[in-house]
Amino acid sequence: MKINRKRWITLFLLTACLTALLSGCKAGQKTVVGAAGESLVAGKGKENAAETTAPEANATVAPSSGEKVKAIALTFDDGPDTGDTKATNDILDALEKNGVKATFFVVGQAAAEWFPTSGAKAMKRAVSLGCEIGTHTYSHENLNKASDEVIAEEVEKGCKVIEDITGQKVKLMRPPYGNANENVLSKIDLPMIQWDVDTLDWDTKDADKTVENIMNSVKPGSIVLMHDIYGQTAEAVDQVIPKLLDEGYQLVTVSELFELYGKDLEGHQQYYSAR
Repeated sequence: MKINRKRWITLFLLTACLTALLSGCKAGQKTVVGAAGESLVAGKGKENAAETTAPEANATVAPSSGEKVKAIALTFDDGPDTGDTKATNDILDALEKNGVKATFFVVGQAAAEWFPTSGAKAMKRAVSLGCEIGTHTYSHENLNKASDEVIAEEVEKGCKVIEDITGQKVKLMRPPYGNANENVLSKIDLPMIQWDVDTLDWDTKDADKTVENIMNSVKPGSIVLMHDIYGQTAEAVDQVIPKLLDEGYQLVTVSELFELYGKDLEGHQQYYSAR
């Protein structure tokens, strides 16, 4: 069967044009590798495939492999104080503004009796910001001088106030005055969180000196002691947080600090830093 020469040439040209047209369409598409390794045609599938999600402002960032951890925990005792000083709420304002966290060791009596409404509200706000709340006993009793019955009551009542307000189980304790002798340690099945940086805010009541004491003494893994019952301390916190961030520190809760440093917190033990 003979094929007309002109018809053959026409069919050839049509086929060539169609092939070129299809090749041009495919060349105009751009292939992007997605996060899971799948090929994505630009304009289809996932949007913004090249974008990465930045951590939230108050997220704790684990260091990359081989990178040295540079984190500390700011801690506050004796609150909540939501009275004339507004110290607790002012400190929470500073934490929220900078996207960082802290740990508050609460006196149960302050939350239950002195500031039963505003104090509870401040504690709930602290939890909502990612902060941690531990017990500082119910009435700030010197446990080294207390009977075993009083020790048990102070811890149980203090924890119950916190748990009733926040709905969270208390996991940490700071003994009043830092006093925890062998008898106290044997009776309380909670990690006792001490400190390695004493700001002396309770003594100086001076914001500038508190900032100076922190910046001169803080090291990676430090636990910093302050009190959220002084207006000057709140002023110091507002000033020192940006300085610490500029130095490259993460400001995290006590539990997060020890997790970052790969250390466990155990009951009946005292801890002064995460180093």
